[in-house]
Amino acid sequence: MEREDLLPFRPLAPWMLARYGRATHRLALDAGSTCPNRDGTRGRGGCTYCDVEGSGTGAQKDGLDLRRQMEAGLARLARRAEDGVPPAVVAYFQSYSNTYVTPERLREVLASLDPWLPEGGAVADGAPRVACVALATRPDTLPEWALDELARLKEERGVDVWLELGLETADDEVQRRIHRLHTLAEFHDAARRARAASFAWATRSSDCPATGVKARAAPRSSWRRAAWRASRCTT
Repeated sequence: MEREDLLPFRPLAPWMLARYGRATHRLALDAGSTCPNRDGTRGRGGCTYCDVEGSGTGAQKDGLDLRRQMEAGLARLARRAEDGVPPAVVAYFQSYSNTYVTPERLREVLASLDPWLPEGGAVADGAPRVACVALATRPDTLPEWALDELARLKEERGVDVWLELGLETADDEVQRRIHRLHTLAEFHDAARRARAASFAWATRSSDCPATGVKARAAPRSSWRRAAWRASRCTT
């Protein structure tokens, strides 16, 4: 029996190898998005732990548009080819909340990937291609129109779409103390709608040691349920 068969979840690396048939690498991208916790919609200054690049690369601020970010990142990943087989690529929009934009902006961001998507036509044979598009976002910034746009991308271009829904903690009081300013109920709602739309989704969390606040028992059990659901995500 393989070691991963003994785990209560399926590790991501072997799942991706089985799905894409090759090594897969993430390429972090900065679309220049923002966050309702910075522009005054919910708060200002951002979450306590978040840096000025929105926990991302800051490439957009440095003047690199998405096409140039893709070209530079793919050139690095091309060196990781194994036996002449280029890696599959997860185009990961990391910085800030990437569905906290207008419909026009989200379509523009997704269209920037077009040359590197299946049947894009602009990628030389043997070069890495995008097999999956992943967007990090807050659970309170996931409107239905954004899910519709992502579903269209998945259907028309034949790529997987993943959503990374930030949770950090399942205790609403700790959320308030770290200035995150969304609720566990909003997270559950976003996860339910993402699952209903047949997207793979995952969450990230932190025990937030700097706050000195311990999560209560009930929210901690909710965190475990949320993490278990995330580990079972399928495409």
